[in-house]
Amino acid sequence: MKKGNTLKAVLELLKTLFGYDDSELTVLLYDDRTSEETSTSFRIRPVHLKRMIYGAVVLLVGVVLGLVAFTPLQSIVVPGARPDVREEVIEISKQVQALEDTLEMREQQLQEMKKVMLQERDTTFRVSGEQPVAAMNDRTKRRPSASVQMDLFYTPIKPKDLINQEDLIQSKEVNRMPDFPVPFPVEGTLTRGVVRESGHFGVDIATTSGAPVVAIADGTVISSSWTPKYGYVIRIEHGNGYMSVYKHCLSLIYEEGDLVRKGELIGKVGDVGVLSSGPHLHFELWRKGIPLDPAQFLINNG
Repeated sequence: MKKGNTLKAVLELLKTLFGYDDSELTVLLYDDRTSEETSTSFRIRPVHLKRMIYGAVVLLVGVVLGLVAFTPLQSIVVPGARPDVREEVIEISKQVQALEDTLEMREQQLQEMKKVMLQERDTTFRVSGEQPVAAMNDRTKRRPSASVQMDLFYTPIKPKDLINQEDLIQSKEVNRMPDFPVPFPVEGTLTRGVVRESGHFGVDIATTSGAPVVAIADGTVISSSWTPKYGYVIRIEHGNGYMSVYKHCLSLIYEEGDLVRKGELIGKVGDVGVLSSGPHLHFELWRKGIPLDPAQFLINNG
């Protein structure tokens, strides 16, 4: 029997059975494939069969409605029916995009740092044979100014390579108190002051990326390292309990324990660190563990 004929026969059978309603019927089943006169009989009540079919339909509808109401299928079947799920998906998408942007920014910063380091390593500052001798005799002239250093982009020679380290340690100039007011450590514009309530204990000086940073006074480098929040950070201890801090540097020249002189190039400004919002130098001034307002001790010569 064909499929269409089978379905038609089943429908006719159900129609006939439902016509008897509450009567008790005997249903005989014959096998047309055998020639034997055998059959199987069943006694049924059409009303019971009708209830079973209706019950199955109601159960199926209930299951479908439950899946739609309590599973993510609702957002597919009925668009906009679950705004909480939609908002959660949008928020997760934003977080993923923010992470991708952060990773891309970190990669750009690493590439920029790599270029600077390669340039500093491969580029040398050539001077005549008389200049080192002049530097030994006159320590104030042993290095070019910060602007000349930046233009030539040379690898600076540290003071300890030119003069005796013990002479510097014993020098009164290294251990003396900074001569305030002092020039800005970088040429730029003061954009933000001290806000102690938010933990901003220094001033922000906006400038261009790669601008030279100089020491405000003679001193000793007590730390020089990379931090995720502030990029390269260098801290210099001066006389009479003063300490200066320089944050968001693209690169640094001095290491911990090095001696520096006032006006010497110590690094370059960059837009590095998670808390950076553009090329600028964050400068702090401390005395005996207490943060001061650097704006009261600085003078802009630009």
